[in-house]
Amino acid sequence: MHRIAPRSAQHSLGDELVSPTTVPTRQPESSAAADRQREREPVWKSALSGAGLLPRPGHVAANGVKIGLSTVSIQGLSYQAAQYLSKLSAAESFAVYGPAWQDGPEQPIRVSSNVAGITRTRSLSHPLFEAAFIGAPRFGVRIFDPPPRARSAACSSCTICLNDAAPGSPTRVASPADRAAALHSQQVHGGIYNLP
Repeated sequence: MHRIAPRSAQHSLGDELVSPTTVPTRQPESSAAADRQREREPVWKSALSGAGLLPRPGHVAANGVKIGLSTVSIQGLSYQAAQYLSKLSAAESFAVYGPAWQDGPEQPIRVSSNVAGITRTRSLSHPLFEAAFIGAPRFGVRIFDPPPRARSAACSSCTICLNDAAPGSPTRVASPADRAAALHSQQVHGGIYNLP
């Protein structure tokens, strides 16, 4: 669900929570956490890595940007495409160019596109996901229950509504590329992006 509500004659507000299994931009703090985990890794994780069951690294890097490898194949290509097109691309387009129906020069709008934590919802009722939820804490990953996700949505909406300096605010970042990148800098991923 994408919500857009008028804020002023020039700016609007949009808010969308992005799935943590959508291809993410890995933030510097997540890379640092992964490095710390790797340094003090227990023997059983090292053995699984040596057997090729925990691939390394947990990201792809190019031009100073790291993209996390957190997609889940069981969700399918159509799910990933829908997440990317309906959430990430749409949020970046609104933040950089503004609404397509608008005539005249670019007028970016205020958009929030924060990463939400993995949430135990009805759509994830599958034996493979249930097994992953049970084992997630052993890897330092927190699985959320639905009410905190609703609070996360409310907090991200309030943050972007009330704070002109929040990531994604068109008044905060001048460069279109930086504005698009800033949208994804707030991540409540529960540790999934911190994995080495």
